[in-house]
Amino acid sequence: MIKIHKKILMKHLFKITSLILLLSVLNISYAKNFVINDEYKSSNFNSRIKQIIIHYTVSDTEQAFEELLGQDKHRSVSSHYLINNITSKKYPDYIYQLVPESKRSWHAGVSTWGSDSDLNNSSIGIEIVNKDGNLYPFAEQQIEAVIFLVKQIKRRYDIKDVDIVGHSDIAPGRKIDPGVLFPWQRLAENGLGAWYDKADIKDFTRTIKSVPDRETVKQLLIKFGYDFNTAPKDPKLYQSIVSAFQRHFRPSKVEGVMDLETYIILSALVKKYR
Repeated sequence: MIKIHKKILMKHLFKITSLILLLSVLNISYAKNFVINDEYKSSNFNSRIKQIIIHYTVSDTEQAFEELLGQDKHRSVSSHYLINNITSKKYPDYIYQLVPESKRSWHAGVSTWGSDSDLNNSSIGIEIVNKDGNLYPFAEQQIEAVIFLVKQIKRRYDIKDVDIVGHSDIAPGRKIDPGVLFPWQRLAENGLGAWYDKADIKDFTRTIKSVPDRETVKQLLIKFGYDFNTAPKDPKLYQSIVSAFQRHFRPSKVEGVMDLETYIILSALVKKYR
């Protein structure tokens, strides 16, 4: 008698389980047919793209394509754009898009600018073919191509001038590109990137007679965008950040020493942009 009850019970359990599974399948099927209504649009949003980062490749065009297209098994790097240095039959253009702007390219590495870190998440990366932008001048066509491209990206995402920076700005001590020969002032003259006003330099030269203590200087560098969080008290990091700033805004003399001229330029930039 007990065995019969068990069989009946098991039979009913099987039916119930089957019914639950059937209903589950029907619900999933039904959910797939929901309409997504996009009639109403919120105005509370912004672009996830906040920065444009300029690099040089440390290689020729052929090797740059090999690395940035993921063909080099020893390096996992990419960029949204590559700027060629000379056209050829194989590479007839100056601007190549390698990664869609909507995707996250692997160009920044460990990096910080302002309140943002891991800048692969929030930036567009542009690699320029040049083995060392501290030694070899960039081709005229490359700079024209960079200006053309950056102008479009800046407009597309409403990027601030102060957020158009070099790899060395976002990773000081680790990177030195795009180097002292990259013409940041020329970009600024085309409305792209930060640069100081001569009038502010004149005013600060008249009023600032000495460089303040290191902590004061550090706070001004932080305010402009540089990051000290990895090692706040490390003198080597301080020197690296000063060098990065000079490489960008006073490329004629990169020593890593906060001299009066460098401090006046920093003060003028903070006044203008921060």
